[in-house]
Amino acid sequence: MKRILIVESDEALAAELTEMLKEHLVVTVPSTVTAWVLIEEGPPFDLVITDVDKISEMSGVQLLTNMKAQSVPSACVLMSSGTHHDGQFLPDIAHRLGIEFMLKSSIRIRFVLPLVERLLGVTRAAA
Repeated sequence: MKRILIVESDEALAAELTEMLKEHLVVTVPSTVTAWVLIEEGPPFDLVITDVDKISEMSGVQLLTNMKAQSVPSACVLMSSGTHHDGQFLPDIAHRLGIEFMLKSSIRIRFVLPLVERLLGVTRAAA
């Protein structure tokens, strides 16, 4: 069982992601500030899923920048709502922050589970 932190202000999307990842210990918070407190306090999360946009006082990009500055050992998925953030091209931000995968928020939710499992090294028994 892996620890996953979902930072998502959209309650319906957060609930859908939580249900999809129910085989793991999922913590969902609506703000990046709350997420940062949880990250600092530990224990570490195996995966952090956040949006680039400003969810509270800081953006997802700022959250991930803080994580990198503190050498927080988590895999990161950055879910974006567009192609630019504060005038910067998102792939450039992703590369600079060492983000493993970046998804457009328009991606179908069913594609998220296989990606998360791949990031976490989870294998499923053949059906």
